[in-house]
Amino acid sequence: NMYIDSHLLINIDKEKLSAELENLKDQCNFIALKIGYIISLARLSFKDDNYFKHINAAYKLLNESNSIDLINKNILERKILFLELIIGFYFNKNQHSLFVTINRILTINLENKFIDNNTMFHYLLLLVLNEKTEDAIFILNKEKHYFKGTNKALKEFILSLVYYKENQLKK
Repeated sequence: NMYIDSHLLINIDKEKLSAELENLKDQCNFIALKIGYIISLARLSFKDDNYFKHINAAYKLLNESNSIDLINKNILERKILFLELIIGFYFNKNQHSLFVTINRILTINLENKFIDNNTMFHYLLLLVLNEKTEDAIFILNKEKHYFKGTNKALKEFILSLVYYKENQLKK
């Protein structure tokens, strides 16, 4: 994720790192780890066509595997989906697809009792951008556990955006 967020700020040899990951993937005998390497390759390739090749390969291995237990399958699927969500936001993927991705992540989170404030933040952001500010406020009030401690800034950002959208800037 650091490469996606700060690819202009960090100095790495992307080709060398990709080759190392490919080598590790090819030598790996554990499907779950192999999928993890493929997800890492997708992260490095987010700006080129290899991104889709890696995402599809990760899904293919994940869906064909019978040796990965359900919770680890969910964790790996969630990693792929979250990457698709972030890349979708960066590259303006259609909002319906983003909602579908978010809903699947939230379902996995609920089934496995994961608290994922980043996905919830993106969900609320899409709601606000789609003029569903009342829904966003309702969820913020109901799901308070997502935005505690240092994550309060995410909640405050959403609230600020709601107030802006509703022309209530004095709040």
